[in-house]
Amino acid sequence: MYLAKIKPNIFATEGVIEALCSLLRRDASINFKAKGNSLVSVLACNLLMAAYEEDENWPEIFVKVYIEDSLGERIWVDSPHCKTFVDNIQTAFNTKMPPKSMLLQGEVARSGGDLSAGSSPHPSLTEEEDSQTELLIAEEKLSPEQEGQLMPRPRYDDLAESVEEYVLDMLRDQLNRRQPIDNVSRNLLRLLTSTCGYKEVRLMAVQRLEMWLQNPKLTRPAQDLLMSVCMNCNTHGVEDMDVISHLIKIRLKPKVLLNHYMLCVRELLSAHKDNLGTTIKFVVFNELSNARNPNNMQILYTVLQHSSELAPKFLAMVFQDLLTNKDDYLRASRALLREIIKQTKHEVNFQAFCLGLMQERKEPQYLDMEFKERFVVHVTDVLAVAMMLGITAQVKEAGTAWDKGEKKNLEVLRSFQNQIAAIQRDAVWWLHTVVPSISKLAPKDYVHCLHKVLFTEQPETYYKWDNWPPESDRNFFLRLCSEVPILEDTLMRILVIGLSRELPLGPADAMELADHLVKRAAAVQADDVEVLKVERIQLIDAVLNLCTYHHPENIQLPPGYQPPNLAISTLYWKAWPLLLVVAAFNPENIGLAAWEEYPTLKMLMEMVMTNNYSYPPCTLTDEETRTEMINRELQTSQREKQEILAFEGHLAAASTKQTITESSSLLLSQLTSLDPQGPPRRPPPHILDQVKGLNQSLRLGHLLCRSRSPDFLLNIIQRQASSQSMPWLADLVQSSEGSLDVLPVQCLCEFLLHDAADDATSGEEEEEGESREQKAKKRQRQQKQRQLLGRLQDLLLGPKADEQTTCEVLDYFLRRLGSSQVASRVLAMKGLSLVLSEGSVRDGEEKEPPMEDDPGDPEALRGYQWLLRDLPRLPLFDSVRPTTALALQQAIHMETDPQTISAYLVYLSQHTPVEEQGQHSDLALDVARLVVERSTIMSHLFSKRSCSAESDAVLVALLSIFSRYVRRMRKSKEGEEVYSWSESQDQVFLRWTSGETATMHILVVHAMVILLTLGPPRGAAHVGSPVP
Repeated sequence: MYLAKIKPNIFATEGVIEALCSLLRRDASINFKAKGNSLVSVLACNLLMAAYEEDENWPEIFVKVYIEDSLGERIWVDSPHCKTFVDNIQTAFNTKMPPKSMLLQGEVARSGGDLSAGSSPHPSLTEEEDSQTELLIAEEKLSPEQEGQLMPRPRYDDLAESVEEYVLDMLRDQLNRRQPIDNVSRNLLRLLTSTCGYKEVRLMAVQRLEMWLQNPKLTRPAQDLLMSVCMNCNTHGVEDMDVISHLIKIRLKPKVLLNHYMLCVRELLSAHKDNLGTTIKFVVFNELSNARNPNNMQILYTVLQHSSELAPKFLAMVFQDLLTNKDDYLRASRALLREIIKQTKHEVNFQAFCLGLMQERKEPQYLDMEFKERFVVHVTDVLAVAMMLGITAQVKEAGTAWDKGEKKNLEVLRSFQNQIAAIQRDAVWWLHTVVPSISKLAPKDYVHCLHKVLFTEQPETYYKWDNWPPESDRNFFLRLCSEVPILEDTLMRILVIGLSRELPLGPADAMELADHLVKRAAAVQADDVEVLKVERIQLIDAVLNLCTYHHPENIQLPPGYQPPNLAISTLYWKAWPLLLVVAAFNPENIGLAAWEEYPTLKMLMEMVMTNNYSYPPCTLTDEETRTEMINRELQTSQREKQEILAFEGHLAAASTKQTITESSSLLLSQLTSLDPQGPPRRPPPHILDQVKGLNQSLRLGHLLCRSRSPDFLLNIIQRQASSQSMPWLADLVQSSEGSLDVLPVQCLCEFLLHDAADDATSGEEEEEGESREQKAKKRQRQQKQRQLLGRLQDLLLGPKADEQTTCEVLDYFLRRLGSSQVASRVLAMKGLSLVLSEGSVRDGEEKEPPMEDDPGDPEALRGYQWLLRDLPRLPLFDSVRPTTALALQQAIHMETDPQTISAYLVYLSQHTPVEEQGQHSDLALDVARLVVERSTIMSHLFSKRSCSAESDAVLVALLSIFSRYVRRMRKSKEGEEVYSWSESQDQVFLRWTSGETATMHILVVHAMVILLTLGPPRGAAHVGSPVP
């Protein structure tokens, strides 16, 4: 061994090789009876390996001795000590050997040899001999790096053909011998296993495999051979397709064998990318043949598990092949598909399968197909069956539970619904782009196919072929498949198909179908599923384009005449409700575009939000605007009528030569002006009824009101402001199922006011005759009011109070304090009182003592604690001070109640921000106007001064405001221009005896003079130092 390592060339001579190979051959004439017989082979192998390690081209004799030993006693072929040499010889066969973990053949004796094979057993080695073997090849123990160099390398590239010829001849000779089946050597099977790199060997082996697998003596090596055949089936040539064809015909019953067979099928699929399609095709065709293999379904199950994405596609291609047949295979295909789904436990990617069915095929058999129309109709039918087959037992159970109002297994149901929606999207794509290139279908067939995939066709078309689904499940299955979301692409394509002149679906049918699908999807709405998600604003134009009226092309209109844009009335008034539903489900894009650019659609949105279907809409509160809208509609209608008559006149002149009048016009009743971005049109009464019905069933108003970005509800509330009560808001809050967080604070404030008004009108006394239902409703409303009040107080006083919400809540009420309607002012005060006072009690009793700067808190002003005590205690009072002061400065000019004005003045004297001179001047002027111009209020306040603490408090407040103002104005710098001088001068220049000067509005001076005539208040100390 040492010599062979250092001088390999000595051993690489022909004589030495012959000699060593003769040792490996175990020539029968030489009888090794001496002890240690296998050591000779081990030594010879290792000497030859050492001699030829660096050589690329090995002699053919090595293969011959390898085959002889493989078929014989396998003394050195299986010996672990000769593994490197054997592995290098095996490179001649290009066989991918199964890893040891996959080989079932038991561990062969370490010395090699299989006792049951060959002519005579050889004795096992004793311990002594084994140790000698270890010593003999001690040189072989190498470092990992050197081991890497000993990896087998191709040794027979130059002799590949002759080696292959020799091996095939040997194997044919062995296999063709006349011998009983039982007599086949296990070693032959092992040799076949290691030579499966040759396609001829695979084909020879596979034809006999079933027989060998069923032979108990050969089962294990036969299983290894099966694995080797599958792993090496990697050319996808004619021979390998033949091999696959034989493989799938192998019938096995024992479970152990069957499990191993399925493992081998997995290896077969991994061996070459095209094996998958071929296997599926052969299995399906075998299933439909007279000699069907009982294991077919299990093979398909394995295939579908192995390639869950690709296998359904290939399965679909086989179904396409079946449907191209001259004979009608539809019934057989339906039955086969049902069987496959049932046996594979529904573990099929239905969407991938359906998409596969819809792929365009370019093979000759498809291009020259005889029954193209039948093919399309049948594929449509298989698609419908596949969608219904997606209903597993779990989906069925979840659907039944949902019908009963139970939320059980919802993920399963939602997953199924989304699967159907995706398949329908693909099917509409197929009908739009692929089908027209296959065949020009008759319009009736095309429309039938479109309706069928969308489950809008007559029920019997789904089960007429084979009565599946069974009668008990029929309606339920069809409903489950139809009550699904609609994807944007599906909807857009239906509209595009309707607009296309080449496709047989007309605009009216497309509109009808789109309308049906949108409403059907909207009815499935739930919080955990998006049923009608649309991103593209172009949808609005696509829908409106379907309504357009096109005059006959063969008619010549007068030169220079521009026909008006007209729409077919029935389609036009079908389009708006359809878009209303889409807008309600997509407020952030479609809804926003509708609100800003399409006035008619905006009007319908407002109608469903306010639940008021009158025209003009109730959101227009100003009588003048309402009249203007009605007049504009009349003008538009008149102009529309004239345009249509003129247009029809031109059409008639070019064809029938008939004179068109209003009574003889055919188009007048059928057409409408198409100006979607123009003024809102009056909807026909039946459309308003339809919109009302849609709102009740789909809760469109609720969906639109719930949108905070954009905030349609807030927009309406702010437009209406304090001009009118909004009873519809109360219904909205009432129906908002505890979700007060989603409503804007303005909405909650309005509801509080509405409730306060209701309480005021109903009076305190309980109606004796109230029914139990009315009492329950009242209790429910009171509970809602408490809940709502709690929410508003939390926004103002809670830990999460922020500047924006505090301003929004108070702004809403404060704006109404200056309303011209008494009721509105009273309600606003009541609302503020509720929101602020309740909060102070809730925050703790320690806040009860009067504020330090409270001017004696006269009895009469006790009812205004919300303003004088609670409002300044708000955590974020500073952020609302300026707006509060401004609102009260305006309110003192509108308010008619002296007590209320008193409270406002006391507040203004204490809390108006007067840091800037402009603010201070505004305050002084507003109060002066009250004093000078509202003499009735003033006389009422101060006529009974002698006995009124309230009057004193007001006088103190007024004097405080003016005295601070005078002091400030006197301090202003000489050169500072406080007022800009103008022609109509209402400013006066004052000079005091002390030489100080000030410039003030004449009303302010007038007011101060009036106040000075009233004499000093009894609590003069409050005013501060008197003005000199």
